[in-house]
Amino acid sequence: MVPLSAQNIAEASDSLTGFWIKKVVSNTQIPSGVTFSYTIYFSFPAGTQNVTITDVLPPTVVFQSFSVTSACPPSSTALPPAGSTGTVQVGWGVLPNGCSGSMTIVVSFPNGTTCNGAAARNRVCLAGSVLINGQVIFREFCTPFVSTTAQAASTWSIQKQLLGSTYVGGNCPRAFPGDTATYLVCLTNNPGQWGWNGQLNLVNGTVTDVLPSGAQFVSASCPVTVSGQTVTWNVGNLSGTQPNNTQCCTLKVYYPASTFPANSQITNTVTLSGQTGSAQNPCGPIQQSNTLCWLKATPPPPTTSAWIGKWGSTNGQPGCSGTYTIRICNTGQTSISSATITDTLPSGVTVTSLTSFAGLAASQSGGIITATLSTPLQPGQCRDINITFTVSSTATPNSTITNCAWLQVPGLQTQKACWSFVVQAPAPTACIGKEICSPQASYSPGQIVRVRFRLQNIGGQSINGATLVDNLHPSLQYVGNPSFYTSNAWNTPCNPSSGTSSWTPAPTISVSGQTITVSNITIPATCQNLFWNGCGYYGNAGVPFYWIEFDAKIADTAALGNIPNSYTLSGGGLPQPVNSNTVYLLVTGTTGFTLEKRVAKDTTNWQSSLTASAGSTVNYRLRMNLSGTAPLRYATFVDLLPMDNGSSDGKILQACASRGSQYSLTYQSTVASTPASTGYSNPATTLASANAISTTIGAPSLFPTSCGSAGSWSSGIAAGAKNLGFVFGTVGASASPLSVVVAAKLDPQAQPGQIACNTFAAGGAVRHLLNSSTIQDVAIGALESAPVCVTVDTSARCYRVQPAGSIPTPVGIVSTPKGDACKYQWTVSISNPGPATSGCVSSPQGQVTPSSFTLPTGTSTLTLTFVDIPPQDQVACFIFGTLDAAGVCTPCDTLCVDLQPCPKPDTCCPRFERVEIKCKGRDSTGNQVYQLCASGTLPCKASIVLSSPDGSFTPAGFSAGPGAFTICTDFTDLPPASSGAITVHYTVMGQGVVLCRDSARLQLPRCPTAPRNCCDLWQRALQTQVKWYSNGTVVITGTATATAPISAFKAAIVSAQLKRWCPVVPPPPSSWQRIYGDITSGWLSPAPGAGVMLTPFSRQISWEGPVPDSCKRWFPTASPATFQLTMLFPPVSGWKCGDSLCFTVRYTFTDCECRTCDTLITYCVARGKKFPDFPWFATAVERTAPDAFVLRINGSSVTGEAGSVARLTMLELRGADFDDIQVFDDRGVAS
Repeated sequence: MVPLSAQNIAEASDSLTGFWIKKVVSNTQIPSGVTFSYTIYFSFPAGTQNVTITDVLPPTVVFQSFSVTSACPPSSTALPPAGSTGTVQVGWGVLPNGCSGSMTIVVSFPNGTTCNGAAARNRVCLAGSVLINGQVIFREFCTPFVSTTAQAASTWSIQKQLLGSTYVGGNCPRAFPGDTATYLVCLTNNPGQWGWNGQLNLVNGTVTDVLPSGAQFVSASCPVTVSGQTVTWNVGNLSGTQPNNTQCCTLKVYYPASTFPANSQITNTVTLSGQTGSAQNPCGPIQQSNTLCWLKATPPPPTTSAWIGKWGSTNGQPGCSGTYTIRICNTGQTSISSATITDTLPSGVTVTSLTSFAGLAASQSGGIITATLSTPLQPGQCRDINITFTVSSTATPNSTITNCAWLQVPGLQTQKACWSFVVQAPAPTACIGKEICSPQASYSPGQIVRVRFRLQNIGGQSINGATLVDNLHPSLQYVGNPSFYTSNAWNTPCNPSSGTSSWTPAPTISVSGQTITVSNITIPATCQNLFWNGCGYYGNAGVPFYWIEFDAKIADTAALGNIPNSYTLSGGGLPQPVNSNTVYLLVTGTTGFTLEKRVAKDTTNWQSSLTASAGSTVNYRLRMNLSGTAPLRYATFVDLLPMDNGSSDGKILQACASRGSQYSLTYQSTVASTPASTGYSNPATTLASANAISTTIGAPSLFPTSCGSAGSWSSGIAAGAKNLGFVFGTVGASASPLSVVVAAKLDPQAQPGQIACNTFAAGGAVRHLLNSSTIQDVAIGALESAPVCVTVDTSARCYRVQPAGSIPTPVGIVSTPKGDACKYQWTVSISNPGPATSGCVSSPQGQVTPSSFTLPTGTSTLTLTFVDIPPQDQVACFIFGTLDAAGVCTPCDTLCVDLQPCPKPDTCCPRFERVEIKCKGRDSTGNQVYQLCASGTLPCKASIVLSSPDGSFTPAGFSAGPGAFTICTDFTDLPPASSGAITVHYTVMGQGVVLCRDSARLQLPRCPTAPRNCCDLWQRALQTQVKWYSNGTVVITGTATATAPISAFKAAIVSAQLKRWCPVVPPPPSSWQRIYGDITSGWLSPAPGAGVMLTPFSRQISWEGPVPDSCKRWFPTASPATFQLTMLFPPVSGWKCGDSLCFTVRYTFTDCECRTCDTLITYCVARGKKFPDFPWFATAVERTAPDAFVLRINGSSVTGEAGSVARLTMLELRGADFDDIQVFDDRGVAS
């Protein structure tokens, strides 16, 4: 047996140039009409000058579509027209960096004309040239052939039915009362196992019907020829791909009673013959037959003078209708004036309607039909009674129902005529199909498709509670949006907007993993005149269609190939499970990439070549620029550093030539990887096998043209490695560039002017679904990058570094953003043979101080401070170099040393002897504040710093020691409030070093709870203005705001006083008098309810409504309320004298949580006729000295009537003599 991959995959390459090509055919066997794909993978080496890929399509297939990677767009493309055959040719120009990619050709065998077993044998060829060592080399080669075989089958059938006949069972199952029969002959193309794919056209089709001897042809609805007893209908050429392609013809034939008496069995066969495929290239003959046997049921008239006959017509299906016909005839010589017909219907049928000819009076009662002559029946006359009935839905299948009619004519013997039929209740028969809405020639990963199921019950019993199961392929995912509906048309569109009805009761759909289950499928039986055994794509005429739709997604990681899908319907009374046709979704995709390798001394200034000092470190960047629509699996980089094969420094893949390196570089570290990758190494000292990494990671052969064969790969890369691998796994089709940055060290013994050149190779695989059944990862074309070179600097002057004493000594612990770190000091000896210069030092393990220094000629020492950034290291490496004018550090030497463990930070820990916590109160925001005092001893002089995750300390730092200490601080318990205990962290610091660190859990005392006023929980505000009138009217207008929704607002006069006065000195005696005022009207907007006041007098007005419907929001920043109150107090009396009116209004707010809060505002106005001569409230003139009076105003705000400004216009002083008057304000300032 040939391995599956060998059947589907063909590959070829040229070892000298590095050109490589592979062809993958999705299917080696496919139904005609179903698209399949040729995926062509290619690899063009760096230095490609031009290349052309040519694919001559087999003449047995037609071209559908084409796609190619965008990693290296072609310069020319030639394609055949869609639907035709021809040649696909794609060309590229110069590709300095080479390219790996793919292209996809979608084709199909023509449906209807392709014969079963037709083959499509195909290969792909490459012709191209590449520049190698300054010479252009041309190569041309082809892959082996791949082959695909077509599947097709004829599903044409012929059927014959006798119209108006009744099923009576037995070997001759139909019965018909009459001499002239009308046959319906139908030629139908039914879908096969692949639906409407894999079909064969009918060519030169002929239908022949040989009538029994003695039968006489009468007429036909189609063009026929008659020769003797043979009737021929030439149907010609019919398409096998056209849904609902049915051709029917009626044949009317007369069967004389003399040759075919009553109870004759008449057998007749109709035959279809012809060819399939195409007229130009037929696939072979076809012959289908169908035989019909029926019983002639009409008895001959008797020789008596009266006769009765009975026959009927029904399909016998429970729940469906039928007809009985009763006929009486006068066969004598004299008229019959009296006759009675009686017919008692049997159980199993019920009367629906009753009609009779003129001259017969018929009626029915309780299932008994009675008819009498209303006019004489003359000799030779006949009269009929037609009875329409319904077969009971509970009738027993295959039982016989017999019905007899009796005729009584005076003077004659009673006669009877009977007719029988067999109850025909064929089991439910499911006619089902599956389709993809708006089908395409191919699909892409991630695309959403609409799936539709079509179900029809063409049997005689209902489908009750059936279950549909669709096991989606792993490359498909259920999305949802299901719909269920019914229609009467086979070609109802998907997502129909009209012409459908709801499926009631609708099934239920559930999804578990890849299994879609549709339960509770109920489809009633339909009364059919004839039961056809065919299940066309359009089902049976007159039988409703039931539809199920939902969305499915082609998975982002779907394998490329033809995804098959079908479903099974079972249960619900079906005799056995029914399988739908299989639909195919051809998933295609492209992939491709180019490679770029660069080198830099940093991680930003990437170049194709540079100069560096011997022993220094450079960074290599390996980048894959990926594009396409198919995910790339096992994306892998292989980098064999210079001198990978000793003095023979070989390429990784193409041409297997030398890279010409003169010194070695070794791996130091992986600086970055995007996305994350897993490192691998190969310890081989000769040229390593790049392809061997495929076995290690479980991938297909990713580098089949690998030049090396040595060693095996394992995970992890240690410093000093030469052969590097990086595996990314699966990356998306639209992923960002894949890149790895590695640090490599130049050989310290490299000589100035020597060069080392380096490449890297990359490969991967794409998942395919071969032959719609087998998942296989197929390697794409591997590619090797163009080289990058590093030359040893001929001008660099370096120095050497040696330890000056012991290893670094720990001196304490310091805090860093990554945690506590150990601090070391270390002295090194430097030998500089050159002139004085600036030196630099750094460490990948931590921070070095100083990082730059002056380096004299000769031998010197340098003391370094080193902080080992967590996690703690056992070894630290120090990279020494020279610092140029631009601040760039060029490495010269590296020194790695062991690090001693850091001493534990417990050299100066306090001993607490007493800790006391007391409640102190609350701060301005309501947080509880405690006073914490602690006393103890500290063995050294240091600072104690307190902190807590539960709150804050004020102050938090204290100086203490050596000896006894006492510290006191305030602790604020921040939200959320502690549950009774807090954690206190303390750190002892000395000269910037952590000397001790610990924590304690302290219990808090219970503090008294401060009472709170519920009105403090929300804010209210009022702004008001007052106008008064001399008739006693006072008008208050204002705005009201609240931070909670309001359900009620009230205003009430709670106090009013009046004091009369005259602007004279000394004033007449006056005192405050209690008065009354009323609120006469008011308005509020927006109001929680209508305003309510008492009548006829009211000191209060309220606006209130039901909660929560009436709640109003008077938020300060959104919509404050406005209001007005009109009040009436005693009027102003007199012209010269006035009065001061003081009154207090209580404003009441009630929010929607039933919190009621009051605000009291006291208003005072000085009133007078027209305007107040001396309007200040509570003005009093007091003599403070013989020559001084004081006017006390008390800061009251005064307005005149109707808002006029009040001014002091006259002050009358009686009984006093003044030479000069000065007025002083309350600050003593004269005005």
